[in-house]
Amino acid sequence: MTGARRLRAGLALLTLACSACAAQPDPTAVRATLQQRYGEYRKAIFDRDGNALAALLAPGFTTRNVDGEHTDAAGFVNSIAHLPRDPNMTSTVRITGLHLDGETATAEVTTDLRSRQYFRGNKPVAVRFVTRATDVWDGRGGTWRLERNDDTELDAYENGALVSHKVRGGEAPQLALPTP
Repeated sequence: MTGARRLRAGLALLTLACSACAAQPDPTAVRATLQQRYGEYRKAIFDRDGNALAALLAPGFTTRNVDGEHTDAAGFVNSIAHLPRDPNMTSTVRITGLHLDGETATAEVTTDLRSRQYFRGNKPVAVRFVTRATDVWDGRGGTWRLERNDDTELDAYENGALVSHKVRGGEAPQLALPTP
């Protein structure tokens, strides 16, 4: 191979390598976008807006709860539509870890839901549910859509006291929550 051919081959490899680097999204921008998408997701759930929720889900979406039960997109949207509304409910979603692989983002998230419920003789009780999950987002086409939600841990609190701790596949004690 002549010097000119080696130079052209080297430049071609360098160009290919640089274009592959440019294809990797900026982690800071992806984190900000996903945090916004989680806000839209939360709003769709609170509003019981099946169309908005479905628009956030990728084709083939699945979710698995801490008990290991799987649900597809239609089942998930339907279950949200039938939840009772709770005007006292607030929630936050915090991305605690993020890994990017091309147009796929894997987010470790903690969701913190809080409300005031009425149990035991109509006395107000502060309830809190903290879920840890791994979510996979698909960014193909320029829009990040949730492909998979995998809940791995759930803590339930009543008036600040832990009443249930569930870990998928773990041996954590299962404590019963009071029924409304």
